[in-house]
Amino acid sequence: MVNPSYTSVPFHVRLVCRERIDDRLRHCLEFGVVGATKPAAVIIGSDFYRSPIVEERLDRAGIDLPDQLMDALAIGCFRLLAAYVIDCDGECGTWTSEDVTRWLRRLFSPDDADQIVKALSPHVTRGLVVENCVVVGDDDVVLADNYR
Repeated sequence: MVNPSYTSVPFHVRLVCRERIDDRLRHCLEFGVVGATKPAAVIIGSDFYRSPIVEERLDRAGIDLPDQLMDALAIGCFRLLAAYVIDCDGECGTWTSEDVTRWLRRLFSPDDADQIVKALSPHVTRGLVVENCVVVGDDDVVLADNYR
């Protein structure tokens, strides 16, 4: 049961390192509403987590946003999770938020935050119990994480 006007948006992000050549990293970043059929996915390149850029868009997962805003959301998710990965000396990680709207309103202009919330809201499923959580570890720990 999807409710397009639901104001709380549970959100999940998974960051997995796919390639490292010296300090050049390539990560697969998956992100989206908890309980959605599948996450959006991009490949992000960085210089050991600095200056991240979206190198490839793999899947939009039905999130109806302009490319520039979708990329900005992906980069914001990457930067947040990369900070935890660096602080905890991990390789990869996940972040789950019971409601991502406050974070979006801090990261983006009011108009952009509203547009993102509007695009994510149709994917929200009522009745899910979601808790805030960050997990950092090696690839095996993060790959075992179940998106749904």
